[in-house]
Amino acid sequence: MAFPQNKYRKNRKNARILVIEDQTDQWTLILQALESQFPEVQAIWKSSAPAATTFLEECADAGSYPQLILLDLYLPERETGLNMLGTIRRMTNPARQCPVVVLSHSDSPVDIREAYDLGANSYIAKPLNQDDWMAYFQTLREYWWQAVMLPDSQSCFPG
Repeated sequence: MAFPQNKYRKNRKNARILVIEDQTDQWTLILQALESQFPEVQAIWKSSAPAATTFLEECADAGSYPQLILLDLYLPERETGLNMLGTIRRMTNPARQCPVVVLSHSDSPVDIREAYDLGANSYIAKPLNQDDWMAYFQTLREYWWQAVMLPDSQSCFPG
């Protein structure tokens, strides 16, 4: 499917995606899918909420934010992921506007509702195999990189 060009896509050539995931094996699967479906994107991995918070604060100092955040809900506890999502949305810098996609093995309606209540832009149940990860990330690319209009450089996307 062809998507109309939009002036904000020009900044995605040197884009970064922040992945907040505590499990190394899951990070490996995510990285493989990102490298395949988003070859022009720099994937940044943070394995804990404190490390991710520090990174986003450093982004504020540098004026360069990730274009998308993938957040594992169970870091390793559910409350940690929900708290991280709340932390992102309460930030006083433009990182609060970055789209956050929550990833989880849970398909619990309570988990899904709470993630959206705290400001998640999407919620995805983690796939079980590499082929499904590739299909998910192809869809992520089509949606977040080709179809969606994202904020301009005055927000979380540097010009």
